[in-house]
Amino acid sequence: MIKPLFRTCLLLMFTLLPVCAYAQDFGLDIAAGVKKKIIKGLNIGAEFSLRTQDMSSEMERIDIGLDVSYKPIEYFKFGVGYDFIYKYVLKHENDDLEVIDSYWSPRNRVNVYVTGILPIGDFELSLRERYQFTHRSQSTAKRWNALGVALDNKTIKAKNSHDFRSRLQGEYKIKPIHLSPYIALELYNDLTDSFAVDKLKLTIGAGYTLKKMHGFDLFYRYVAGIADPADECHFIGIGYEFKF
Repeated sequence: MIKPLFRTCLLLMFTLLPVCAYAQDFGLDIAAGVKKKIIKGLNIGAEFSLRTQDMSSEMERIDIGLDVSYKPIEYFKFGVGYDFIYKYVLKHENDDLEVIDSYWSPRNRVNVYVTGILPIGDFELSLRERYQFTHRSQSTAKRWNALGVALDNKTIKAKNSHDFRSRLQGEYKIKPIHLSPYIALELYNDLTDSFAVDKLKLTIGAGYTLKKMHGFDLFYRYVAGIADPADECHFIGIGYEFKF
């Protein structure tokens, strides 16, 4: 049963290696989670994930999340989630030509979402709409002027952000081998900027289920930074989820 997953992993890796080799930035997205069924349709889950950046040479973020979802009927699911995010901001130069040292930025995120699901035989089309609120706590970082002279620490003020995320996903279930290739497109809209598109994500991957308890996921993701070009990145992701 492992052979289909192994073959899919090899095919996806070899297909994406040329893309990642020429990418301006490349990172890894690694996640592990657990999901518990409370009653029929009601699930609670927890996940730990980390991402790398700068050609995968630096940490990008550490994320610990909780999620509760309810699926009353086959075509509809809704849920709520919380994430604590510890984001690593790389050394950079600001508009005043000051060099800001790398620093960790803690963030708290809450989201609510609704997903509509349309099964068509072995194919499933879904649309998820998610509201996301993020509070970035105040941080400090060392800084220098253009001549390399140390200045007082830079204070990065606390900030709140409100985003509306829309994800359209198509998934094909190959039931005999428990393999589910999928493709997803997600748009981020900034609610504080007249619903402007802030970011775009394109994900291509495949999920594999083993003995109904072990879920594996392998994907490639391209992130286009529309509001901030610095957000552009290519990711290869690996995920695992234990269900009971």
